[in-house]
Amino acid sequence: MSTEENKAIARRWNEELFDKGNPDIVDELAHPDYVGHPGMTARETFKQNMMQYRGVLSDARITLDDVIAEGDRVAFRWTAHVTHSGPYMGVQPTGKRLTWTGISIYRIAGGKIVEDWASGDELGMMQQLGIAPDMSQVSESSWD
Repeated sequence: MSTEENKAIARRWNEELFDKGNPDIVDELAHPDYVGHPGMTARETFKQNMMQYRGVLSDARITLDDVIAEGDRVAFRWTAHVTHSGPYMGVQPTGKRLTWTGISIYRIAGGKIVEDWASGDELGMMQQLGIAPDMSQVSESSWD
């Protein structure tokens, strides 16, 4: 497949799964031996995790800030925009609009996503919820 075809598959995956909350796209676009990293998540487990995520962080919109492709890999630099609508790490729903950034890399073969790697600024998200301290507010004396 061409890099343009691979980019279209990865874009569709993101739009259908994250923006529209359509778990059926996993059955359509993920290879039967799909593995999500980190955690080596299999296809069915990934679908379940995504639906739980959407119940806690709803109204999701992922903005693709950069899309880069070479060979069988497609990389996105993205910004997530969600609403905190369910309990998360002991914090009851706040209704806050949260924003954080990350990077995802997809390996595509035969028109299917075989693997993906994702890393996001979960610390920044937790800071917005008040779960983690805002490091910009920490003074030098805090380290004593």
